[in-house]
Amino acid sequence: MLQNMRDNMQGIVAYFIVGLIVVVFGLFGADALFLDGGQQPGIAEVNGKEITELDLRRAVESRRQQFRSMFGDNLDEQFYSDEYLREPALNSLIQRSVLESEIENRKLAVSSDFIDKEIVSTNMFQIEGKFDVDTYRQALRRSGYTPLTYKRAIESDYLLNQYQSAFMQTSFVTEQEVDFLSRIQHQKRTYEYVILPLAGELEKTTVSDEEVAAYYEEHKTEYVSEEQVSVEYIELRKNELISAIVVSEEDIEAAYQEELEVFEAAIERHAAHILIEEQDDGSHESTLGTIQQRLDGGEEFAELAREYSADVGSADSGGDVGFSSGDIFVPEFEEALQTLQVGEVSEPVETEYGYHIIKLLGIQDQQPPTLEESQPRIERELKDQMAEDSYVERLDLLRDQSYGAGELSSVAEALSDADVTISVKQSGLVSRATAAGVLRNREVNDTLFSEDTLAGTTSEVIEVNEGHAVVLRLLEHKTPEIKSLEEMTAPITERLKREKAGEQLKQMAQSIKQRVYNEEALQIIAEEAGYSWEEVSEIERGDAVGEREILNYVFTMAKPAIHSEDIEKRLVIDEVPLLSGDLAVVLLSMAQRQEEVVVNEEQLDRMQQRLESDAASSDFASVNVLLSDQADISRPGVAQ
Repeated sequence: MLQNMRDNMQGIVAYFIVGLIVVVFGLFGADALFLDGGQQPGIAEVNGKEITELDLRRAVESRRQQFRSMFGDNLDEQFYSDEYLREPALNSLIQRSVLESEIENRKLAVSSDFIDKEIVSTNMFQIEGKFDVDTYRQALRRSGYTPLTYKRAIESDYLLNQYQSAFMQTSFVTEQEVDFLSRIQHQKRTYEYVILPLAGELEKTTVSDEEVAAYYEEHKTEYVSEEQVSVEYIELRKNELISAIVVSEEDIEAAYQEELEVFEAAIERHAAHILIEEQDDGSHESTLGTIQQRLDGGEEFAELAREYSADVGSADSGGDVGFSSGDIFVPEFEEALQTLQVGEVSEPVETEYGYHIIKLLGIQDQQPPTLEESQPRIERELKDQMAEDSYVERLDLLRDQSYGAGELSSVAEALSDADVTISVKQSGLVSRATAAGVLRNREVNDTLFSEDTLAGTTSEVIEVNEGHAVVLRLLEHKTPEIKSLEEMTAPITERLKREKAGEQLKQMAQSIKQRVYNEEALQIIAEEAGYSWEEVSEIERGDAVGEREILNYVFTMAKPAIHSEDIEKRLVIDEVPLLSGDLAVVLLSMAQRQEEVVVNEEQLDRMQQRLESDAASSDFASVNVLLSDQADISRPGVAQ
C-alpha cells in the first residue's frame, strides 16, 4: 500500500514524506499511531516542543527502509542498526522542528480548501478518476491516520516546502552572471593528443634483486603488519531459541481461554461530523448557529455536512468518519461521542481542528475471534514469550558462567540442554578491518583489541542488540611487526617497475614535446612510434567526446599565442597523467573564447535556474545554521 502511495502521489501531496508513516501496527502497536495515543517520553526539545521516542523510532525506521531500497545487501548490516541511524535521524528531526518553529513565528499558512483539493485529486484515493471516500479512509487507516491527522500532516509538510521554496523564488542572478556562465560553457578547444601506454613500458622494465633489497631497507618501517587476534566466542540469539520451542495444542487452548475470560466486548460507535474551522473574524460562530437552526428545522445532517463541513474526507459521504472504539479520534471528540444516543446530535465540540457537530449513527459490539482465528497469533506469541524467557535465563547464566572463565567450552555446556545446543565458535586470525560477522560490530570489534581481552581476560557479555549477545576470549595475539623482505618482494618489485616505466614515459613525452617545438607534426611522431593519436576539433566543455580526463585538462591550459615568437607560447603542449597510468601528450592548437553566445531560451532558462538553485541552496543552508544556533535545543533523553 505504501509503495502505491509513493507511486501515485502528485501535487502538494507529493511533498508529504511517506517515510514517516511506514512504521505500522506490527512495529509499534496500534495505540502509537492514533493522535490521542499514550504519552511518549521526550528525548529532545526544540523551543519548548518535544521530540518523542516514537518520533525518533519512526524516523529511524524510515531511514532504514530508504537505505535498504538504495543499497539492499550491498551495505554492511551494522549500517542498518539503530546505533548508526539514531543520531542522524534525531538531528534531522531537530532541524525539522527548528524550521517548524520559524514557520510558526512567521505565521505562514495554507488554506484548508487548497489541501482538500490536493487530497481529492490524489490518484491513490481515486477509483476510475473520481475521489472515493472508502478508498481514502481505508488507505489512511492502514497507515495509522485519520482524515484529520492526515490533513494536518500534509499541511505541516507543505509549509516546510513553502518556506524552502521562498528561497528559490527570491534568489536571483544577474544577466551578466548568466551570460558569463554561458560563455564559459560554450568556449571551444581544438587539440590533438597521443597516448603513451604504461603497459608497453612495464613489459620492458626490469628490477634487480639489489634494487628491491635497497628499497626495502630504506622503507621497511612502512611495511608493518596489522595487529591480529584469534578468539573463541559464544553467541546467544533469541531467534535461534525460538526454533527449538514447541507449543502444544493444550497450551494454545489454555491461552485462548484466558483471553476469553478477560475479553471485554468493545463497543464501536459509528460517527459522523460537520467540521467548522475557527475564523479570525469570529464568523464560524454564525455558521455554527445557522447549522443548528437548520438541524432544529428538520434538515438532514448528511446534507448539511456536504454543504458546510471542512473535512473533505468525510463531507461527500455526509460526514461519515466510520467506527471508533474510543481511541481513533481526539479526546474531546471521543468524550462527546460516548454521551450520545443513536441518532442524537451533539452541541459544537471544540478541538484543535475547529468545531465539530457530531452525530452517533449507530453502535455495534465487537465479538471475540474464534480459536481457529486466534491460533496462529497465540502460537507465535507463546513461542516468542517462551523464547524471551529462555533467552533472559540463559543471558543471566552466560554472565555468571563466563565471569572469570578460563575457557568457554564449559560455559557453552552450561547453556545447552536437550533441546538447545550452544556451541563455541572460533574466528581464526583477524585484524580490525578483516573481522567479519558479529565480530565486525563496533563494540565487539573494540573489545577484540581491548587491553583486557589482550591480557587474556574473558570479555563481559556484549549485547549487540535486543535478543543477541556475545562473549569472547583471546586464543592468539599477533602484534604488529615489520614484514620480511620475502613478503614484500612482489609488491616492491611492482612498485619499482611502475616508477621506472613512469619515468620512461616522462622522458618519451619530453622527447615528443621537443620534436613538436622543432615543428614536427605530432601525428607523424605518433605514427612512427606506433602510438594512438587523436584530433578533437572545436569541442565545448560539456561535450561527451574523447577522453574526459584529457578534455578537462585542456580547458585549464593556456591559450596559444599564435603570433608569438616564443615557440613554447605559440605551441602549447603538455603532459597529462591518466588514471590508468598511461601518459598523454596534448597539443592545444585553438582556445576560442565566446564573446557572444547564441543560445535558445530553453538553454538560458536552464542556466539561470542552475545558478539560482545554487545560490538558493547556499542561502537556505546558511539560514538553517543561524536558526539552529538561535534555537533552544536540549536533549534530556539522549545519553551524553
